[in-house]
Amino acid sequence: IVPTTNPFIPADLLAVLNARTGDDPAFVGSGGTEPFRIAKRFLDTGLRISEIDNQVLQGTIGLRGDITDNWRYEASYTWGRTKINTAASGNVNVQNAQLLLESATGGADLCDGGFNPFGIHPISADCVEFLNETGFTETQFTMRVAQAFVTGDLFELPAGTVSVVFGAERRDFEYRFDPGTLAGPIAGFNTATPDLGTNRFTDFFAEARIPLFKDQPFARSAEIGLSFRSSKSDFNDIQNGVDGQPSTDNAYGITGTWEVNDWARLRGSYQHSVRAPNFVELFSGGGSFPQYFDPCSVNTTFRQEGGTAAADLCADTGVGSPDTYVQTPGSQAFIGITGNPNLKPETGDTWTVGAVLQRWGITASIDYYNIAIKDTIFAPDPNMIIAACYGYHGINPDLDFGNPFCSFPAEEGGGSIFARTPDISYISIPQALGGDAYGYFQAVNQGKVKTSGVDVQLAYSMPTDSIVENSRLSANLLVNYLINFKVEELPGLVIDYAGTASYFGAGLGTSFPEWKANLNLAWNMKPFTFSTRVRYIDGMDNRLKVQFPGEEHLHSGPDSVWYFDAAVEADFRPLTLRLGMNNLFDKKPPEYSPNVQSGTDPSLYDVIGRRAYVSATLRF
Repeated sequence: IVPTTNPFIPADLLAVLNARTGDDPAFVGSGGTEPFRIAKRFLDTGLRISEIDNQVLQGTIGLRGDITDNWRYEASYTWGRTKINTAASGNVNVQNAQLLLESATGGADLCDGGFNPFGIHPISADCVEFLNETGFTETQFTMRVAQAFVTGDLFELPAGTVSVVFGAERRDFEYRFDPGTLAGPIAGFNTATPDLGTNRFTDFFAEARIPLFKDQPFARSAEIGLSFRSSKSDFNDIQNGVDGQPSTDNAYGITGTWEVNDWARLRGSYQHSVRAPNFVELFSGGGSFPQYFDPCSVNTTFRQEGGTAAADLCADTGVGSPDTYVQTPGSQAFIGITGNPNLKPETGDTWTVGAVLQRWGITASIDYYNIAIKDTIFAPDPNMIIAACYGYHGINPDLDFGNPFCSFPAEEGGGSIFARTPDISYISIPQALGGDAYGYFQAVNQGKVKTSGVDVQLAYSMPTDSIVENSRLSANLLVNYLINFKVEELPGLVIDYAGTASYFGAGLGTSFPEWKANLNLAWNMKPFTFSTRVRYIDGMDNRLKVQFPGEEHLHSGPDSVWYFDAAVEADFRPLTLRLGMNNLFDKKPPEYSPNVQSGTDPSLYDVIGRRAYVSATLRF
């Protein structure tokens, strides 16, 4: 916030400011003397760098033995503690920046040369030191796990013995976070609040293996497996004095195999699983600054084909000059999330069916999987809120500013949910969409995730004695085809992200190529084994293509990538030596925009490049 007394204000800008007649109720004064807002991408304090020190201590003790000839027991206790100390540098102390702006000397009385935010001007080392703020945080996890189970044979069936497992487990976790200076007026790394709480789980579980047929004309063998787990979860937010409501949830499953003959086997499974909400989702919350796409930029299809209605909506939502506005590259929008102690676990149902064939030295398998997650713990994607406001996916087709994805209702004060400068810097969530009194979204159980695909594996091994005595060549190919990855982003709106690459803010691990494959080749000539691995990742569209259909000309996706690795192993038992090189041809990660980080997706692609390694293993 810049007062009009700042000495660095250019004369022409000052003339415009003096001509103002309005009043911003958030500021003291009105008209020409009223302060004004300014936004700056602060690069002067240098790169944002995290230095992380991890300290891990863990130990396990246990007992196991025989109860009878057919029954065994095992019991264990594990204790562990992890401390993570982080020094996050490259931040800006916003309070000190404000002092420089308010200073009658432009900040020269506070640091050498002061701070001129108008235009591109170097800042002295003295002022950089005045503005720079390193955030020191400490995170501590403590874990206590006690488990005991018995396993044995229950009774005999014509096809074999029924085997079972019965057990219990207790898991206690304590989470403690001290944000240090990141709890203060910091810009750069996300600010944070202190956290202290516990998670506790009490589980009882059982498994059974039941043989159905053996040596029958229609089945060489057939069996099913049954599993069940009941888990009671109890969460407590000690920091804020909130005692969560305990919840008991069940997970169960059944697997089946049918060995038709000596070369064909069929298999299938069903699993019902649950995921209890974690501490952050229940109590802590947080905020993020994801990349976003702005339809109001004049180079978008929305603006070029939307006519007056599109321009008017952009003006209503805060774009001062919609006919000339172009979105700043790499711009990010803040969205805040608060915890919800009333969250329920997510539930998932997984079906698989497949076959394994073995003939003439070839082993082949094919498996289809289908996974559906319900009651997902939901946090809105800012891009989907933006898309909904500006008429994509059939939402708000009339481009009405009164739509809840665009503005607050009158009883909440009215006005746009987008804070602009003119880029979107902040998105406040109306209460009709799940926001609280501060415009933060409260995490809720909402929506679904569904994915399905096919896994294929081919393996072949053959002797090569004609070349080298006692040698063997083997090959193993693994292929995954992703049929779909559907997410219910907004109530009733499902987006299929199969074949799309992620961008910053959507999270690591959210790029979904339709095809992935690994080919492993090995030639063993005792005591040496020469091996190579070929990795393939299919090309993808940018996920913004499916979030903002029709705007493909403004973003790009990565091309397909091949990686080649090689290694040689010498087995002189008890000593084994291994020498290898990954990314043999130094393949660079594909770049696309917008992306996850640094022009690419480091959770999917090799960002390190060619590298060699050596290892030795001694068995005794």
